[in-house]
Amino acid sequence: MSLSPLLEPTSFADLPGWQDDKGISAALDAFSRCARQARIKPYRSGALGITFYAFAEAYDKAAALAGPVSDADARAFFEHFFVPYRISPEEGAKPLVTGYYEPEAEASLTRTDVFTQPLYRQPDDLVELDDPSGIPGWDPYFRFGRQTPDGPTQYFDRGEIDRGALDGRGIELCWLKDRVDAFFIHVQGAARLRLADGSAMRVTYAAKSGHPFTGHWPCPCRYG
Repeated sequence: MSLSPLLEPTSFADLPGWQDDKGISAALDAFSRCARQARIKPYRSGALGITFYAFAEAYDKAAALAGPVSDADARAFFEHFFVPYRISPEEGAKPLVTGYYEPEAEASLTRTDVFTQPLYRQPDDLVELDDPSGIPGWDPYFRFGRQTPDGPTQYFDRGEIDRGALDGRGIELCWLKDRVDAFFIHVQGAARLRLADGSAMRVTYAAKSGHPFTGHWPCPCRYG
């Protein structure tokens, strides 16, 4: 792979706090879950300038882990399979820091007079298309579609779903009070939900309808 001149290989010994960090085992636990998921559906890594199979040996080792490991063993794992790089800013460039958040909302596991807006799990007829360009008349932008006996077609958009296209299929994860809460959860791709009994529930992105995102209300975007 070719590397940007702004990336300079370094060593783990140069990483501040690396030897003292107490959370390395949690990082390896997350990596091992990703490795097991990759056996079901490989990740696309082309945008990183590296093939997915470059991770194969590390994934195989991580997926075979039977349980939690110590921070020391986790540290040894990452030091064996990975090389840290120092990112240097371009001359005269201003730094940019981005962030991520999970919205919080009240929710119910059953529909009530107050909680009426559903969040759906992935419908079983929503499929990802391996090669959309091979389907006659299909817009290559649409990498997700609805599987029908006659072949794939565009999935229901937000308006159709809001008007009941998925009703009666029993795929509701939970119910929210407000469509606005659902909208921001769809856009953000994850949320932490507070249930009526005081417990918490976390939801995260599963799939999308395939329609292009437009940044105004209403818009077709993610359902997951």
